Amino acid sequence: GKQVAKLSYAASFGGTVKLGKLQSEIYRLFADFQTILVRDGNSQRLVESGGFEADKVLDPTLIADFGEITAPPPLEKPYILLYGSFSLEQGACITALAQAKKLKIVAIGARPGKWQPPNNILEVSPQEWLGYYAGASFVFTNYFHGTIFSIIIRKPFISFDRPEKSIKVRDLLTDLKLEQRIVTEAQLRNLNWDDYLELEL
Repeated sequence: GKQVAKLSYAASFGGTVKLGKLQSEIYRLFADFQTILVRDGNSQRLVESGGFEADKVLDPTLIADFGEITAPPPLEKPYILLYGSFSLEQGACITALAQAKKLKIVAIGARPGKWQPPNNILEVSPQEWLGYYAGASFVFTNYFHGTIFSIIIRKPFISFDRPEKSIKVRDLLTDLKLEQRIVTEAQLRNLNWDDYLELEL
């Protein structure tokens, strides 16, 4: 009910693009909110489709300061950091850059995929996770927050496209004029590394 003021901050529908048979119930619940703030254009569109107002705001991670809790980089040798799960073609792309630049490949919490990274570290604290990002020379990811932390810590990166999951990533990178950092499967064979090895924000 409306006895208690309700607001949402940086809510998201993720990969949902249609509300389907739950639309009426979702609209009924929206009516309980005094303010609805979302983190991506797709969610804004879905809220507004019911006649409600929705403003787009920053993801919470983009307004936090992680400097004080970031552990020292755990590795001395230069390395590529992976965060996600990767296809065989993406793995070949990652390996090619690692060999060309003489970089070690290190994954943190990589989920099972068709390509298995050579070094997959499964148990890290949040502070250590940030430390791996801080020490990386380059990042490959296909996760939303993997992309966000590449930007926060100012690391050159590629965000592999996942059509069913990339709505928030594409929205974020388009807003930041970094959409060229999204790489599709069709682009893998013709990548020019010089286009990706620096990050300008």
